[in-house]
Amino acid sequence: MSFKIAIPTYKRYNIKTLSLLKEFNKTDIYIFVANQDEYEKYYNEYPNYNIIIGELCICNQRNFITNYFNEDTIVICMDDDILAFKDRQFMCWRIPYI
Repeated sequence: MSFKIAIPTYKRYNIKTLSLLKEFNKTDIYIFVANQDEYEKYYNEYPNYNIIIGELCICNQRNFITNYFNEDTIVICMDDDILAFKDRQFMCWRIPYI
């Protein structure tokens, strides 16, 4: 199954969520920023990721993300400050090795 990961962010130049996504292809991860100034700062920090200029304000940004991808693309939208995932099958926390 093919999917894309979208991470909207604003003025958080250390995206914690990326430490959980090391096993995923960087070309499938899209970081959505608010403007050109933010683009340059994030690009300097994460040059191997897709950095997309979207909209200011999280509501507008989430709408932008929804419209950015093709209708048949599966998109997983994640916050930029996730530190761990909870595995409900085994009822344990999955914390990356940082």
